[in-house]
Amino acid sequence: CGESRPYTPHLTLGRLPRGGGEPGTRAAWAEVVGTLDWTPDALFLLAREGRGAFRVRAALPLGPQRTLQASLDDTGLMLSPGEALERRAVVAGLRAACLSAGASRVEVLGSEGLGVALAVSDVDLWAEIDAPLEPWLEGLSSLVLESFPAARSEVVPAGDSEQLRLHLELSSGALLRVDLQAGRSAAFGLAEVATVLSQAGEDLPAFRLGLVALRAWAQLRQFDRQAFGALGGVAWAALAAHVWSGLEVRSPQALLTGVLERIAAGGQALTGGRSGTSASPSLWSASEPTRDLAAPLRPSVWRALRHEALAALPLARAALEGQGAWSGLLLPTGPPLAPRAQLSLEVEQGQESAAAGWVASLAQELLRRLEVAGGQPRPYPIPTRSEVDPAGRLELTWWIGLRSPPPASEWERITSWLDRAGVHAPPGSTVTFQLESALQ
Repeated sequence: CGESRPYTPHLTLGRLPRGGGEPGTRAAWAEVVGTLDWTPDALFLLAREGRGAFRVRAALPLGPQRTLQASLDDTGLMLSPGEALERRAVVAGLRAACLSAGASRVEVLGSEGLGVALAVSDVDLWAEIDAPLEPWLEGLSSLVLESFPAARSEVVPAGDSEQLRLHLELSSGALLRVDLQAGRSAAFGLAEVATVLSQAGEDLPAFRLGLVALRAWAQLRQFDRQAFGALGGVAWAALAAHVWSGLEVRSPQALLTGVLERIAAGGQALTGGRSGTSASPSLWSASEPTRDLAAPLRPSVWRALRHEALAALPLARAALEGQGAWSGLLLPTGPPLAPRAQLSLEVEQGQESAAAGWVASLAQELLRRLEVAGGQPRPYPIPTRSEVDPAGRLELTWWIGLRSPPPASEWERITSWLDRAGVHAPPGSTVTFQLESALQ
């Protein structure tokens, strides 16, 4: 529309490199595409600003409106009944191992504790112990491997302490990560989970579905990682519980729409007089005990989150009124267009967890430096994975969108700082950091 060249309606299922890629790639794609079968539920109106990514501006249902649950099922983020059952069996086995090792109690935290886990969600546990942590974790690891012999365990840093991390493969082939903290004092998130569940009240199933939809939206738009300057799982739940308590008519659809309205309306309340300070948006009132959960928000990330909410809100309102499709809200976002920064780590297979932890540990400082340089960064915290060689080396790539490329001198300072920080990267890894200032 508005272009001189004629427009041909089309459906893009994938893109191949110029020349068709590896021999046989086109034939393989033709074979796969020839067997695909799907039922379209809506027509999406797409538009973009300048050279930016296309966005869904409106969704027109084809036939009766599909439910929010059905649209969530199409995202691939929902747990199958079998996966949910296996996760519960893993939690039960770990709880038994902790109690056998002398723990006085074991609590489930995070999305699993709230009953809103997605297929990509980790399992977080906390065990109350009255013993030195390091030898207790080592003894627990031996017990756990007796119950789960195929698991891989490691002790990793957790703030000022340590935790046991397990990597398991479910029968479906899905990978599950379990983080188990232990100590005398309760882990962060335990009291918050109890508070959220109490605020949900008697309508807990409806609240949970709305929170799952919110987390799915945040996951697909890549705003679901606290370490990268956005909100973590507990903060999303606390925000949803606050909005839920103020709804006149409570439903999962109204909760999702209400949270988007809250984000879209709270964009001007940034605190701090210098660039790089944390954002404190007016998502929470000053009297709310969960207000501090907003502290990790960085100013530029908050602006990007509000921009996403403003784009999603008309789609949610239309769907809430029966005039749109919930699937219009639940589309994934791809890597940003240039200008953008790219942070890549080449690591041995099995070191992905340590690599992701290392990146998360410096993400806030990297974002702060990019903000000071005027880049207005927007992180994409879910890395892309590619196999480097058959020996098992992988490349993990994180993208950071930039409103404008930093000046060359500032970019050199950031790169120099990251080179020094790279000394602490996982052993055997290779770090690269580069800027794409224009479209390739």
